[in-house]
Amino acid sequence: MNVKFYVRALLCLYVSLSVHDLSAQALKAGDHLPLQIWSQPLKVINHPEGKETITLNDYKGKLIILDFWATWCGSCVGMLPKMNSLQKEFEGRLQILPVTYQTGREVSEFMNRYAQRTDRLIALPDVVEDTLLRSFFPHTYLPHYVWINEDGVFSIATEAGEINAQKISDFLNHAKPVMTAKVDPTRNVAYDIEKPLLANGNGGDGSNLIYHSLLTGYTEGLKGGFSIRTDSVSGRKVTVTNCSRLWLYRLAYAEPGKWFDEGSVIIESDFPERLTSKLSGERYRQWLRAENGYCYELKVPRYLVGETNRIMRTDLEKLFPQFIASVENRPVSCLVLEIADSALLPASTKGEPVVYVDPYEWRIANVPLYVLVDRINKLQNYPLSVVDLTGLKYPLTLTIEAGLHDLTKLKQQLALNGLTVTEKQVDHPVLVIRDNPVSGKF
Repeated sequence: MNVKFYVRALLCLYVSLSVHDLSAQALKAGDHLPLQIWSQPLKVINHPEGKETITLNDYKGKLIILDFWATWCGSCVGMLPKMNSLQKEFEGRLQILPVTYQTGREVSEFMNRYAQRTDRLIALPDVVEDTLLRSFFPHTYLPHYVWINEDGVFSIATEAGEINAQKISDFLNHAKPVMTAKVDPTRNVAYDIEKPLLANGNGGDGSNLIYHSLLTGYTEGLKGGFSIRTDSVSGRKVTVTNCSRLWLYRLAYAEPGKWFDEGSVIIESDFPERLTSKLSGERYRQWLRAENGYCYELKVPRYLVGETNRIMRTDLEKLFPQFIASVENRPVSCLVLEIADSALLPASTKGEPVVYVDPYEWRIANVPLYVLVDRINKLQNYPLSVVDLTGLKYPLTLTIEAGLHDLTKLKQQLALNGLTVTEKQVDHPVLVIRDNPVSGKF
């Protein structure tokens, strides 16, 4: 079984998108938009006049900000009310256009849930199913904001921090606001996940490689993430690229093929800033570059597959002797999922498995409840872990129209299905990282 997970939670602010190779069309700051782009029809939903398509010509002469986003990107969703407010403030001189590759149905359903949960109506037309604009303005991380001035010139691409009323006002009044350009990797370092991570590309085809363990510092051009791949012939390979020390520990000390969620980590160190950071975007990448980001790979033959995590832990003891890590059962605050009314429990179901999680809805079909709980812990970045004490092991179908940030609504939804969630102190396996008293300090 292969498991591959490029870390969205590193942190949903900057999530990778595959971009088609359309470099011949890609524009750079200072370029005039070519004539053909202005008249190309763009599919939209939520248009104030009910239009199903628009063109950029509809907004020529205004400042246009293209807001590349996705419904699963928490940072993008968090910017929605601000973008809506800015559009109203600068109506007539500014047009903000959210742009996504997702379908109109996906976006429409999400926006309905958003309005219900937040009591906010976003009145921006959404460009959906986009490939055209992304080809002219390729990017790697979301959110991505493209500023096009009144003369049709691509002025700058920025991160969310540059989007505010003062800078928009200065831009419209030609006051030349000081803005930091968002610079995504223009190309990926040549890397094949099927081959070992070695110097000079892949360092050969790796066909006769039996075992290796490798650590490098932060590598420009590589996306942050990890993968765990196992097969009966070549054994197991764990690859981590441009991640913090903490992610190495979260993988090494978990059960094979899994990792500790954020709510199951306790740091008892005088140097927490050497383990992890709450920074985001370019500031986070700068933190990684400052000897806090690493690439690591461990490849073991099939007869050592069961020893993979032990070997990785041994590597960390050698490579980072300043820290000691252990897994301990501790009484910690968790959100405990339990049965409230067995008569209302969902029945067992069969069919195609489905697991979907976003901030406002959880949905599973034909999978056990613990699969949903595992996905929630890995994707929701909530300070408390969700612990499943229902004992339900059979596949079931369940839709919960709520999330962790609205526990009242969540409890109501769970009650309809015979379940309840309560914050409790429970003995729970946690990863504890502390300073090594006999090791040198940083």
